[in-house]
Amino acid sequence: MRKYSLIKSCLFVCLLAPQVHAQGVDLGVEPVGYLSFGVGYNMDAGASVSGRLKHDQFLGHEQTIDFGFDVAEDEQSYDLLFQNNGIGEGNPKFAFVLSHVMADRQSQMGIDTVETFFRPQAVFSNQGSQVTVEAIFGRDEIANTSSAPIVLQAELGTRDIYGLGVNYAAQRAGWSYDVSGKIISGSNDLAYGKVEAVASYYVPLFQSDTELGFRFAAGKIAVSKGQTRFNDRFTPSSGVLRGFKSGGFGPSDASVLGGAPVGATNYAIMSLDARRTGLVSFMPELAIGGFFDVGSAWGLDDNGDAARTSIDDSANLRASVGLTVSRSFGPSRVELVLAHPFQHEDIDHLQEVQINFSSKF
Repeated sequence: MRKYSLIKSCLFVCLLAPQVHAQGVDLGVEPVGYLSFGVGYNMDAGASVSGRLKHDQFLGHEQTIDFGFDVAEDEQSYDLLFQNNGIGEGNPKFAFVLSHVMADRQSQMGIDTVETFFRPQAVFSNQGSQVTVEAIFGRDEIANTSSAPIVLQAELGTRDIYGLGVNYAAQRAGWSYDVSGKIISGSNDLAYGKVEAVASYYVPLFQSDTELGFRFAAGKIAVSKGQTRFNDRFTPSSGVLRGFKSGGFGPSDASVLGGAPVGATNYAIMSLDARRTGLVSFMPELAIGGFFDVGSAWGLDDNGDAARTSIDDSANLRASVGLTVSRSFGPSRVELVLAHPFQHEDIDHLQEVQINFSSKF
């Protein structure tokens, strides 16, 4: 009954969106901020609420502040980022990022986590591309692990982190690319390299109201010394593979908390989307689409550790299909996502319903 009521509410919001009149739609200038809000439902934990507010001119033309939250009945996480996007003139510009993340992950993983980072950067901008080189200084903590898997209990404590990173972002011929690499060392005698890549392509069909989209994302961690901790490893976020909760798939300890995720050292996810506007004659602004997502998160560096070796870190395939219904009004957009994860493991954490609202200002 709870799931049915939520779906009815989502459909109600999407269908009545044309009656909403955004004020001040013609801003006359480029948007400087972004607001998003989402409500999700999963079979394990019920409803969850998430949101994000970003402003690119917080204290000045080159200042960005970004705040996000994710709250469920038994878990919550908050993150705050402040970024100076450029000091001085010329190329490169010098910038810096301050970030702080706190998360209560007790119901799903049995831990609390805190991460704080300072990243001074040199940003090289060219037409259609940007390269960022950064130093990384941080401290993180894993706490309150009494209910966690043995693997995560062994990661209890605070450590210092430092390293170097580089990021390349570009847009060419309809494609968007983002590739990043980091070399990280930790005070717990740790050294590893981390690489992530994202490529996406969205194109409207010629003389048509149909849009096709493709997205591929992958990441890998290679450890040269020591063992990674949970904060180092990949835990795919909600919406990356639709139908699955944040951190809801990948290597897990099936004996704890109904399958507690411990994070992965590899992931790869591909998404295909198709969306068409104008299918409903009396609501021509309504867009209806479908999607197919497939991917996996796998791998856990064990170094012969018995507890880590016992974790099933196989590259088990996950896949989902689903329906999207969306409506844009002015600078805002509301979207309903209904997902069916037809390929998953019994211990995965699913999220079949999501409604999202976003707006630029």
